[in-house]
Amino acid sequence: MVSRKTLSVLTALLVMGFISVLVILSMLGGVDNYTPTTDNPVVIFSDACARCHGERGLGGSAIGPRLAGVGESIDEVKKQVSEGHGRMPRFPNIRGRALQNLAAYVNELSIHAEETARQREP
Repeated sequence: MVSRKTLSVLTALLVMGFISVLVILSMLGGVDNYTPTTDNPVVIFSDACARCHGERGLGGSAIGPRLAGVGESIDEVKKQVSEGHGRMPRFPNIRGRALQNLAAYVNELSIHAEETARQREP
């Protein structure tokens, strides 16, 4: 017969293992099945990106880093959106004109952040 203490230890180990698997899975980006209904990059960014990167790409959440001021090229942004990376999921349904517009918009966030920083310098 198995003692209560042994059952408690086994139950605790099982729960910790389950939680560990959930944590590991949450750190993998996976796939986001968001499908844009427009080519408007502001709408796409708000729908697909802002929940992690902030409405203006300034980050601030524990999930997504700052995008404004990072200076990624349009091609780099397109690759990140299409393939994902780390915790960022890939967005296979953002493609064509919608992807091009979104990548240009994210790139502009970087340009505007740099201009603002330069204007603040004495």
